[in-house]
Amino acid sequence: MNLGSLARDSTVYALGNGARGLAQLITLPVFTFYLTPTEFGVIALLTVFGVVCRALCGLGFSVSTAVIYFRGATDDHRKETIWSALLATLAAGTTLIVLAVLFSEFISYGLTGSLNYANLVLLFSVSMALQITAYPLIQNLQFRGKPFKYITAFSGTGIIGIVAALLLVIFTDRGIVSWVEGILFGSATMFVLAAAFNHNLVNTRLNLTVLFDQIKLGFPVIPSLLFLFVLQSAGTYLLQHSEHGIGAVGIYGIGYNLGLAMSLLVTGFITAWTPFFQTYALRPTEAPNVFSRVHLLYTLTLGGVTILFFVAARPVVLLLTEPAYHEAYRVVGILAAAQFLVGTWSLLAPGIYFSGRTYVQSVIQGIAAVTTVGITALLIPVVGIEGAALAMLIGTLLMCLLLARHNKANDYVATKYSLRSVYLCLLIIGAAGSIQRILDETLTPLQAMAGSIVIIIAYCGFATILLPPLNNARSLFNTLIRYDQKR
Repeated sequence: MNLGSLARDSTVYALGNGARGLAQLITLPVFTFYLTPTEFGVIALLTVFGVVCRALCGLGFSVSTAVIYFRGATDDHRKETIWSALLATLAAGTTLIVLAVLFSEFISYGLTGSLNYANLVLLFSVSMALQITAYPLIQNLQFRGKPFKYITAFSGTGIIGIVAALLLVIFTDRGIVSWVEGILFGSATMFVLAAAFNHNLVNTRLNLTVLFDQIKLGFPVIPSLLFLFVLQSAGTYLLQHSEHGIGAVGIYGIGYNLGLAMSLLVTGFITAWTPFFQTYALRPTEAPNVFSRVHLLYTLTLGGVTILFFVAARPVVLLLTEPAYHEAYRVVGILAAAQFLVGTWSLLAPGIYFSGRTYVQSVIQGIAAVTTVGITALLIPVVGIEGAALAMLIGTLLMCLLLARHNKANDYVATKYSLRSVYLCLLIIGAAGSIQRILDETLTPLQAMAGSIVIIIAYCGFATILLPPLNNARSLFNTLIRYDQKR
């Protein structure tokens, strides 16, 4: 795989994820019309529960499967890696359903402070179990370079779930129950399609050595996934128990979902980036020249998109939501910036993966999670939902800075390149976002729009300066050729 393949696959994944994000955006006015802020608050809390389920029952295999898969060049090894992950996550998903049957009321009370949502917890747990089991199959499509099948099984079924939820909410008049049932239908469709696209795995044998290797590398990752959950969900949970109440959780959830649209682009990049950087595991000395280019281009392009989230947040929220949700615009750009930094973390990760030190991410994300909880608790009483978003942004930035410092201290070959241009670009993005928020707070939407145009033009000028000189175009072309590898 070369840089051209990385760009192409990233685009395909991003477009597929973007279609799902567009479906969420188009349906948002309808959902906010039929569902109350309190119901959106419950949806946000169920989503938090789903993140925990995926972290625990995924067994860390989302990371270890990628590492083990690319350690072997034979087709049999790679099939056995996916098959082992499938059987392990199937057992974990089944366990999740059993636990939900036994403890649905306890989970409902712990999440929402009420026993009334126990049936929703059970249905949502089944949905999560289906997604967890389907994920190794979807990863196989990713690793085999099948972006269109990947998008169909992942984003396509997500759209199906959104449409099903929308129709049920409108025509059955059962509120949040209809939403959960629609998501469950989408998860079931995901599992069926993922299985159909991987029918060639049926006769694969279980390789216990591969399974044990996945467990050994995967289990240390579980704490990191939980820490990442704490980092990204602390605001949702602490808002519920603050003076702002579950209604504020619903408003924050709207802003969170709009900001999360950024993750569709970031996830598209990461999905292509993972198999790309793994191809350098056995030749890390060739990586810095390529990785540095990818890192800078990612920061410039998706950093620019992040600024657009700040610019568009206020008009989009005013246009698409009912008045009760209008304050959600305050957090959209901030949360989009946090998602952008998740991609930066992935760009910094090859060193710890190549060295087999997957435990490092648990340590770093643990520090970031504890810091985020503390900052969240301090800021929510002062600035409400905006404090929750700022804490998440600060925690994610800290996570990236700590990993960059670790890489430099350990002198990993793959990540031995200068980050000065990246740091400068991050400062510019932060300044642009801050200026836009000031404009939104002090000017009318029309006046703020004029200022937004100036911000965008100024950023394009800075980005042009930071891009490699035109006389390096031939060097870049040669790089594309030199690193052209067969998948």
